[in-house]
Amino acid sequence: MSNQLKQTFTQLESIIVISMGVISGCVAALQPILLGGLLDQGQLNVVQIGQAATSEAIGMTLGTTLAALFLKPLQLKRIAALALVFALLANLGTAFSTGLSVILLRGISGLCSGTLLWILLGLMARSLVPGRTFAVYVTSQAVISFLFSLLITHWLADAAGAAGGYGLLALANLALLLSVYWMPASYDLAEGQSSSGTPPLPGILGLIASGLFIASIMGFWVYVLPLGKELGYPDQHLKSALSMAIAAQIAAGLCAIFFASRLSPTKALLGGMIVVVLSAFVFMTMKNVSALYISLIVFSFVWMFVPPFHLPLVIELDPTLRSANFIGTAQLSGVALGPIIAAQLITDSTSVYTVFACYGFGLLTIGFLFAARGLAKGDASLR
Repeated sequence: MSNQLKQTFTQLESIIVISMGVISGCVAALQPILLGGLLDQGQLNVVQIGQAATSEAIGMTLGTTLAALFLKPLQLKRIAALALVFALLANLGTAFSTGLSVILLRGISGLCSGTLLWILLGLMARSLVPGRTFAVYVTSQAVISFLFSLLITHWLADAAGAAGGYGLLALANLALLLSVYWMPASYDLAEGQSSSGTPPLPGILGLIASGLFIASIMGFWVYVLPLGKELGYPDQHLKSALSMAIAAQIAAGLCAIFFASRLSPTKALLGGMIVVVLSAFVFMTMKNVSALYISLIVFSFVWMFVPPFHLPLVIELDPTLRSANFIGTAQLSGVALGPIIAAQLITDSTSVYTVFACYGFGLLTIGFLFAARGLAKGDASLR
């Protein structure tokens, strides 16, 4: 048997499992619209918006991590059905709840989303070209998030208020629940191996490098608007550049699909990290409109292009797939870590120093990447 476990899936099986990940993952992009609607209707206050978003993010991270630690890729239909039922109930409940109830329900929704993401990661890890499958996932998520945002803001919000957005998510949960029958019943395990358990050190270092890459991205991205204003960029151009940068993520996903089998994961992560740091540097130093558009578009493009290569990288470092189970945990942890560290660098008079979070995480990413590669080569020579 090959040192990397592969499994053949039908096109329908792949579409169903990827769709579960897409619907689960698109909630984060829709948070401003969904939670903003609850604020407008008095179901949440400003502080509780952040608490609800954090509750869902923590729930998603816990769901992915606990599933990787304690579940085996067996009886997947039952696991998916339970997660979708509770997600459906959480979304319906959120539409008609207030305050702490909303925060609790979003945490439950996050746990369900994390479990579904674990199922998706299992399929990706066993695909013939994991990076391509991951790229299809992120591209589909970008498209669905965009379409859902248009549907909610231009129709559902007026017709049904905040309940409209969460009702749409519940309807998607129901459609996926009805499709569970046609998803894979289980995933293969290598003979004499288990794809659950603690990852080996090279895999752990690869996971850390993947998480640090996301932390580098988010530590800069969440402060783009205040940074741009401090640097003197016109507000109109800032918002326009951000819109174009987000649109570039769809093109990035398509490019990742094309290059998934043509570009090594190490080169993608190393090159991407260098480009991200350089883009942030151009944004901070050039201070003209052309630099603004180019730096943010390139930054956002790389943000979406590189993560599909994280999974193939971790599989190369740990072919047992134990590390692959935690790639969602690593990336979600990076989403939380970047802004937290960047926030510590803000002073009373400026937020410019937050860019050093991007630079610092970038250097750490490269360091952990080379350490992981070195250990993996040492293990290979011993075998």
